Amino acid sequence: MSITSPANNALFSAGQTVAITANASDSDGHVVKVEFFFGSTKLGEDLTSPYRYEWNNVPSGTHTITAQAIDNEGGMAIVQIRIIVSSRNLNPIADAGKNLRISLPADTVILHGAGDDPDGIIVDYQWAQLAGPRAMITEISEKDVKVSGLIAGIYLFELTVTDNDGLKGKDKMTVVVSPSLKRGVAYNYPKYFTPNDDGINDFWVWEDEEALVDSKLTIYNRFGKQVFEGEPYQNNWDGKYNGKPLEEGPYYFVLSNSEKTVNGAIRIIR
Repeated sequence: MSITSPANNALFSAGQTVAITANASDSDGHVVKVEFFFGSTKLGEDLTSPYRYEWNNVPSGTHTITAQAIDNEGGMAIVQIRIIVSSRNLNPIADAGKNLRISLPADTVILHGAGDDPDGIIVDYQWAQLAGPRAMITEISEKDVKVSGLIAGIYLFELTVTDNDGLKGKDKMTVVVSPSLKRGVAYNYPKYFTPNDDGINDFWVWEDEEALVDSKLTIYNRFGKQVFEGEPYQNNWDGKYNGKPLEEGPYYFVLSNSEKTVNGAIRIIR
């Protein structure tokens, strides 16, 4: 025997209707009925499968729901779940999907969004670009949207979902677009540095100086905001933006010279 709906620890709002559904069978007889209880109070019963009861105007609180099956010989089986009923409307949950990474010449991606409302329904989806080079979003009010016109850089997008009571939920995702890499000699670059003003590893230094000839280096944070640019790069990035230390964590770079374009990740450790 099992309660198939709602799920254990499911969330509801006070005043909602909770549909309770149970499965029950008897290998050596037949199920006569299934009774449903809220605590010790009997809510109702159903004589036919699938066994179901609709609990109207559910009160706030944490409640134990019991389903009790009785067979033709008086045998019983019991299963219980817990539900949580909030006295206020619960916010919907937005899911903007996984972060994406592409390389030019590809310049289009599809963003797959979703929304869920534990005590209502999603009535609206809205996509917006928060950071990165300007891109074009088609059908911004759909769950799945196409983003085109992408160039090299880091883009940040946000999905906002709205439920039938007007409450909103938000989620963000990033798209990293890498330049089209030219063939050539591979460059080695440091994957991290420690700009602590202690005189040790305070700058992001490329030992391969040939890579820096006629170069242009651009650094982005994880939200797609440019935090450094050097042309040519002279091994002089000290992990600061506008004179202030950047927070510890990952950053992304694009280095271009006459031979090739290289992109990758760099981490600041403090």
